Amino acid sequence: MGRRDPASLNGLTVAVINLDRRPDRYAALTERWAAAGQTRPLRRFPAVDTGTDDGCLASHRQLLATADGPVLVLEDDSCFAPQFTLDLAPPAGWDVLWLGGQHHREPRPVDTVWARPRYMVRTHAYIARRPRRLAALMQSRAIPRMDPHLAALPLNQYVLRIHTVGQAAGISDIDGHTRTADQYWNRPDSIVRLLRGNTG
Repeated sequence: MGRRDPASLNGLTVAVINLDRRPDRYAALTERWAAAGQTRPLRRFPAVDTGTDDGCLASHRQLLATADGPVLVLEDDSCFAPQFTLDLAPPAGWDVLWLGGQHHREPRPVDTVWARPRYMVRTHAYIARRPRRLAALMQSRAIPRMDPHLAALPLNQYVLRIHTVGQAAGISDIDGHTRTADQYWNRPDSIVRLLRGNTG
């Protein structure tokens, strides 16, 4: 196991991307946040309202460009597993920590807690260590949309092996897709291997 750096999360703030026309989604998110036992204040960030992936990308980039210090970026449909915590000990030298996502390729395990994403989509919950630098990199690389390009940037990126943040049931503001249940995209085979202590 490599060196951990919990102090790198000192001063962590939490920002929530939310459309002005969807105060209901922000209210529901704040209720889920409180139900998860979290008292850290939330900062609402008004989303760019295009109804497309372009708006999603612009919202994330603008939020990151205005943040100081490490920030947890949440989309307003985030939901929290019983084991959710921000008391994390990330690997030293990290740039981005993912608390949830959907893997299209199996991530590379680092230890029993963290893995390296290889092809991952969904950007509803991640921590940026240097958000303004990340926003500048997104701009300079001219990434066309968030999925899967953010997780593919040449940075030290890690994802929790057991996701603690998912997406709540509801209708997407982008594509209108209906999610009938909260979804964490934790693959059962990965969970079984972790419980057996197999990090390979």
